[in-house]
Amino acid sequence: MARNFSPQVSSVWRLAVVTVIWLVWDQRNKCLFDGVSAHPSRALAHFWALMREADSCRLGCMKNSAFNLSPPPLRFIKVNVDGGTDGAPGRLSGRGVYRDSFGVFRGCFAVDQGSGFAFEAELATTFFAIEIACEKGWSNLWLESDSTYVVNVLKNHQSLVPWRLLGRWHRIRRLLGDLHFVVSHIFRKGNASADRLTREPIDYFEWWNQVPAFLVPFLNRDWLSEFYCFTL
Repeated sequence: MARNFSPQVSSVWRLAVVTVIWLVWDQRNKCLFDGVSAHPSRALAHFWALMREADSCRLGCMKNSAFNLSPPPLRFIKVNVDGGTDGAPGRLSGRGVYRDSFGVFRGCFAVDQGSGFAFEAELATTFFAIEIACEKGWSNLWLESDSTYVVNVLKNHQSLVPWRLLGRWHRIRRLLGDLHFVVSHIFRKGNASADRLTREPIDYFEWWNQVPAFLVPFLNRDWLSEFYCFTL
């Protein structure tokens, strides 16, 4: 495949094969263990959502488009999250950075959560960020992610959640009922602080109450809105 296609196309094709295998496995488990009938139309919609997610991150001809970081409304806490893996499947890792409406740092976390695919890492990290906010009593929460899949799940309460995350998803939906909650999309290059955290090695979980030294320049850049996002 590498000889016949560009790296971008090869990457998308590899993701397509892995996604189809995962969807078949997921639908099979739902039928066997949850008694849920297979829904080909939903599975197909999920497939295209994941493909669009990968397509938006592929390499290729790019242009610069500038945009500003939007602070949350008064009394809101904003968390920027980012998740990923070191393979397909690979080790799930997730990071999140919390700030208030004045841009003041309120904490950040890094967590490793077993193994799986990149979209599972994004969703699991989002769940983790919401759970932490609830534990700290932050009832006004704005979550920002560079994953369109995560944003669609939270905005539309889609049922296309990985089978092994369904239990947590049901719990998150109950927690969201007690929050003033907003979710929005941000391009990866605008998610610099959370993206930088993904490169910090940890054993399982770490929480920072104070700004880590390695994160200071990224938080400053966020605050000054000096972002440039690469889009096709």
